[in-house]
Amino acid sequence: MPESFRSNGYRLSTTGTTYIATGVTGTTGVTGVTLIRAISVANIDTSNTATVTVRLHQGASGYAMAANVNVSTGAVYQVLAAPLAVRQGDSVSATASAADRLEVVVSALEIT
Repeated sequence: MPESFRSNGYRLSTTGTTYIATGVTGTTGVTGVTLIRAISVANIDTSNTATVTVRLHQGASGYAMAANVNVSTGAVYQVLAAPLAVRQGDSVSATASAADRLEVVVSALEIT
């Protein structure tokens, strides 16, 4: 099974849902998986706090991994305490309480 490490950054530029990770599609007949090793949320605003909600989506259901967590000015919040396996068809999203205050970095291992 091929493996590749990926890191992706996202600015939460709206208060809408931003999808930050998805399960990878495997080769024919093989299901892929994304092993998320870290999700960091940084407040880049110099004077205002913001909250973040991070959810795992499996089909039509969504599950909170972090719900309305306050991220202080200049602070970084680590969402995961342990790696998270995201299967093909699943995804992870982040939603901020205010636009352009939070940035998210996702570090993952994609296995196909």
